Amino acid sequence: MPELPEMQALAERLDVALSGHVLVAATPIGFSGLKSAVDPGTLAGRALERVGRRGKYLVLELGGPRVLVHLSQGGRVDLERPPKSTRPKGGVVRFRFDGAPSVLVKEHGTQRKAGWWILGPGDDGPLAKLGPEPSWDAFAQLVVAGGDGRRVHTILR
Repeated sequence: MPELPEMQALAERLDVALSGHVLVAATPIGFSGLKSAVDPGTLAGRALERVGRRGKYLVLELGGPRVLVHLSQGGRVDLERPPKSTRPKGGVVRFRFDGAPSVLVKEHGTQRKAGWWILGPGDDGPLAKLGPEPSWDAFAQLVVAGGDGRRVHTILR
């Protein structure tokens, strides 16, 4: 499973490669990958403002709606140059951008837990239950002086 530093590096790499490009299509490949009930067609024509990270979720900011991607245990992200249209084994979703490589999210193994969400403005979806980021002051306060009696490892998870 990708850990936090790998997710940060992946978000930065995708941000450099894709920011400013228009999303042409978000094509679901795996049946169980899309975890929200929003039509992926509503994303087409929106410019990608930035790619960030919150916890172990990739966050694609599309000027209103956001797309979250969680790679779970066996997920991988491939930049496809040139963009492809095949349906690879273990494919979850493919994001196709105008004038940029497409992004293929796929999962190796049999778990099939990688997923993606389309969130409308004001909807935090699975981000709502996450704690503070390690770089935030609230995180240091939680670890050092928090009233949580659990082990630090449990809090971090």
